[in-house]
Amino acid sequence: MDSKVPDPLALLSKRAYTDSMKKSISDVIKEEKVEVTAHVPKESDTWICPLVQMGLYGVRNDQEATSALLEGTERQSSVSLATGYLNLTDEYVDIIRESKAKFRVLTASPQANGFLGAAGPAGHVPYAYIYIARWFYERMRSGERSDRVRLEEYTREKWTFHAKGLWYYLSDSLLPVMTLIGSSNFGMTSLATVHAPTVNTLL
Repeated sequence: MDSKVPDPLALLSKRAYTDSMKKSISDVIKEEKVEVTAHVPKESDTWICPLVQMGLYGVRNDQEATSALLEGTERQSSVSLATGYLNLTDEYVDIIRESKAKFRVLTASPQANGFLGAAGPAGHVPYAYIYIARWFYERMRSGERSDRVRLEEYTREKWTFHAKGLWYYLSDSLLPVMTLIGSSNFGMTSLATVHAPTVNTLL
């Protein structure tokens, strides 16, 4: 077993295990940050920064970067945000309400939701997201922000929508100056992902 990865059998409590994992992951991130920074050419105009989100272990790299980007938006700038499952955390919703930037939020329509037609309770999931979208819109209206926050639904026959990302544009820019892409849907499921440690000597 890699010496940097704690052995679950040697740790007697969940707290000890998660603390040890957090330290191991954070150490790797710090090492890579130092290594990459030391080799970035001075003439570079584009940076690609991998982000890590492992909520169970207290590693919230992606969440911190997303919050910083949203909080740092300037007046007259704009943000395009896409998620197949619109269920933003209260933190992100509050930041958007307070921001002076314009937001375009794109999500799946019920017809483009991946759960459409699923058997059992899962088949009702697309309609639950209608309720969440309405809640989000009402939150923007209550803060008198509906004039600069536009909510749109993607729909196309026989297609589902799973695009995820965030694009930030300055007021005088036709192209985004910063982009976040990856697996996050900007909801609690993405931020508090649970990784279940497996104690099995055969693995």
